[in-house]
Amino acid sequence: MSKACDQNDHTRCSNRSHAGDQNEQTNTNRLPETTTETTNNKRLNSKTEYGPDDPPYKVAVHLLTRIKQRQPDFKEPNLQKWANDIRLAHERDHRDYEKLDWLVDWSQDNSFWQANILSAGKLRKQYDTLIGQAERDRPTNVAPQTREDWFG
Repeated sequence: MSKACDQNDHTRCSNRSHAGDQNEQTNTNRLPETTTETTNNKRLNSKTEYGPDDPPYKVAVHLLTRIKQRQPDFKEPNLQKWANDIRLAHERDHRDYEKLDWLVDWSQDNSFWQANILSAGKLRKQYDTLIGQAERDRPTNVAPQTREDWFG
């Protein structure tokens, strides 16, 4: 017992500890309800089915095709999840589908990024870095030169 609880105050100290126990029980009882609601919301949000003509699905299939060109034994992913990641990149991150599709090709042609972009989630996560490097690697706007111009 603490110094605040001596023998005369034993009843009050005892009541304090029980009150704390009741609060802990109440808090623990509320936690699963919140978790269940979150779980139910996730289930409701993930029911969208993407068809072969949907832009997010097309980008997801394009990424898988490019990966399988290098790695034929690549494990078959959940293309619905990949399409959802592409949709999120478009809707939440304001990424253009055409640019995402172009970035699939750029990343899979790059010796470093082809080993690191193996899912639509990674493409979404690394988008800004990929765009920055792709723009850096793009040749500057210099007029084309011929061999004679170099030695001329």
